[in-house]
Amino acid sequence: MLFKTSNFQLKGIPLKGKDLNRFNNDDEDGKGKYALLQLRKTGNADRKEDREGMFFPITAPDGSQVFPIGPTDYLSRWRTGKDKFQKFLDEGLIVWKENGEDIEEFDDEDDENEDEEITDFSSVTNENVDISKFKSKWKPYVKYYLSDRTKQVSNLWTDIDGNKKEVSN
Repeated sequence: MLFKTSNFQLKGIPLKGKDLNRFNNDDEDGKGKYALLQLRKTGNADRKEDREGMFFPITAPDGSQVFPIGPTDYLSRWRTGKDKFQKFLDEGLIVWKENGEDIEEFDDEDDENEDEEITDFSSVTNENVDISKFKSKWKPYVKYYLSDRTKQVSNLWTDIDGNKKEVSN
């Protein structure tokens, strides 16, 4: 019989090698070393439709609006909602980098039929918008500090086979 208890806390193992080497930034502000994590959600469930509330514009250093756009030009989402992003911003945890792409500048004088500004982002889909209008030369990153970070072990049991393996006698 298994019992749940608060008397036991599973801790990770110290970081080594490439895991430790990721923390190669230091602002010399007493907070220690940190790594940068792209603010745009990557991996599974990274699309706008996966978390609609995490698709919103944020303001870049030059005053332009930045949206999360996936690497193959699809509407993505941020890792956090607006409130948590604002907290990161207030705490100085947001770092902006230019992504090096050539972004075509928009000239107001050449376009008599300027598009209306979009304010309801729930209606925006990959199918009904020109993704190029959402692209930016800026990418936001969030700092995460090394202090007290550990690596979680993948399997505590070393003397039994996992449940994904078949065992034959």
